[in-house]
Amino acid sequence: MDEHKYQSASRAATPPEQSANADINAQIEQLKREVHAVANTVSEAASGQLHHAQEQAEAALGEFEQRVRREPITSVAIAAGVGLLVGILISR
Repeated sequence: MDEHKYQSASRAATPPEQSANADINAQIEQLKREVHAVANTVSEAASGQLHHAQEQAEAALGEFEQRVRREPITSVAIAAGVGLLVGILISR
């Protein structure tokens, strides 16, 4: 009786099973395409955000440079104060 179970389990897939397997494989391929499309969309969005952040950083740096050129004494005093605070915090 056990031999009969093993023989029926090892035979080739029937046409309905083949059709189900084909459907599953088609669904898997469709999911792969959709995941790839989502990954591309996320990548493009992240790239856009990175570009925007770089532009903002460049603008802030430009403003900082202009302010230092307009008020050099104030800038040096602020830098000295920050350096002093960092030195005090590090020495503790």
